Amino acid sequence: MKAATEEEQELAYQVEWMDGQRRQMMLWSGRLEALLSRHWPEATRILALGSGTLLHCLGKYGGPRGLAAAPEAFKEVQEWGGHYLKLEKAQAMVSSARETVGVATLPWDEKRMQRYAWEIQKCKGETRAARRRLRELTSDHVTIQAMGEAVGVPTACVLWVELGDPRAYHCGSAYRKAMGLNLAERSSGKWQGKLKISKRGSSKARRWLYLAALRLLKREPVRSWYLQQKAQRRGEGKPAVVSVIRKLALAWFQVGGRGEAFDLRAMYRSLTASPVSA
Repeated sequence: MKAATEEEQELAYQVEWMDGQRRQMMLWSGRLEALLSRHWPEATRILALGSGTLLHCLGKYGGPRGLAAAPEAFKEVQEWGGHYLKLEKAQAMVSSARETVGVATLPWDEKRMQRYAWEIQKCKGETRAARRRLRELTSDHVTIQAMGEAVGVPTACVLWVELGDPRAYHCGSAYRKAMGLNLAERSSGKWQGKLKISKRGSSKARRWLYLAALRLLKREPVRSWYLQQKAQRRGEGKPAVVSVIRKLALAWFQVGGRGEAFDLRAMYRSLTASPVSA
């Protein structure tokens, strides 16, 4: 077996670190969200949980009580938000801190929220640094750069590290199967189940491909198709997301394995021509 080069080793290291930091960030975010829903429920209605402004507020004060008592609270919130934060939202944050209907925080509740906010900011910084390094490492890598046009270079690096060179696969279905995205029926002798993805492949590849699919769902014409599918299922959008992920895996093989240009409209036509996966 050929030994990995120095560049290949660092590529794998950066991918693992980026994925680990993001997973850790999601853990702290879940805990922080639970605390905010109890002590400051208005905060996440005004700003997203991962907002830098909200994280700065919590990192300094640990909750609404400290922000409400700060003499220059509005000025601080404005400075943290910069030109991205509207004046109305800055004022709403300060007002919500003073008028929150949440349960009053105790010192150790504030300590928890403060620490979680710090850790989330740290994880976000580490993730950004890993992404930058991956772009630097693969700036001359033709295949990864081509795949990056479809889903972003960091995600392309994840699939390269987890699945290897897509040109080594004989077809797109084999490449997709390596991700655990092939359909399998889960049945027994007494009942017949539905077709679902097997998940017998790289969970890390599926995780990052899922994030890439969510980004594509914001773009037309895929967005309109997704909303239509979701409406037909009374708000259930998971089958449509799975379909986008599976089609994206095949499109990715065409780009990386056969050197074709990524065509979002061609993927859309493929989506509309086949039934939505369960």
